[in-house]
Amino acid sequence: PGSTLRNYLFHDRSKLTKPVGFLVLIVALATYLTVTFFTFQEEFQIAGMTIHATDSSPDTTHNILRFFKEYFNLLLLLVLPFYALGSYWLFRKNRWNFAEHLVINAYILGYQNAIYLLFFPLLFLPGSHNIYLLATLIYHLYAYRLVFEAPGFRGLIRAFGAFLVSYLLYYLFIAIVFVGVAILF
Repeated sequence: PGSTLRNYLFHDRSKLTKPVGFLVLIVALATYLTVTFFTFQEEFQIAGMTIHATDSSPDTTHNILRFFKEYFNLLLLLVLPFYALGSYWLFRKNRWNFAEHLVINAYILGYQNAIYLLFFPLLFLPGSHNIYLLATLIYHLYAYRLVFEAPGFRGLIRAFGAFLVSYLLYYLFIAIVFVGVAILF
């Protein structure tokens, strides 16, 4: 991914698919499969995000799960600016602007969703979700190290830091959205 993305950004854009179109197509496929075959109740429990029981919890839980299912594609796409922000902060020395980080991360996120499509049939097996998450993390770190030319242990730490910052900000955002949905409904 490194030389290909740098070539796309700085030399020849005709050889690759447009990043946003690629991402939207892959996310649409991932969304269709996920919404069709998974009940999100199980996925919340797998991820450790149980919704605590209160007097109104069945309605609240139903509304949160309905919101999550209806807007799943947008939630997948909304990770993009957080990825870009994380890489922008931790790879400042490259002196690339935020739009370039958006392009880079659109491709990385698109390929991560392609990995999801490959793993999809296996996600019904116990424990396979963790293997998928590990494969996604490895690809993400690999791509960051190549794209930003960050070799060695320091490059790995910076790539992991960008990934971690991105996900922490994204999950904070998602938590705020879920609280908002729970309050509104």
